[in-house]
Amino acid sequence: MQKNYAPKLGLKRLSPYDLRHDAALYFLRNGMNPFALQAIMGHSNLETTKHYIALVEADIREAQEKASPVKRLIGKNKRVR
Repeated sequence: MQKNYAPKLGLKRLSPYDLRHDAALYFLRNGMNPFALQAIMGHSNLETTKHYIALVEADIREAQEKASPVKRLIGKNKRVR
């Protein structure tokens, strides 16, 4: 897999692990519950699933903005910095 597709995608490597990790991130970033992901990945406990969860700064900022009580007070169209 690596020899055929990695260079075409501009990647040094492309392994089944890389695809699995990216799929886990995709599911989480699109709203999947971590416990559902745990079941899909076949992990017996959530600690194993956490190894696949790598939140980037933008993910954290987005989560904070979605859950912010301040946002509800000042309106949904204004952004608080």
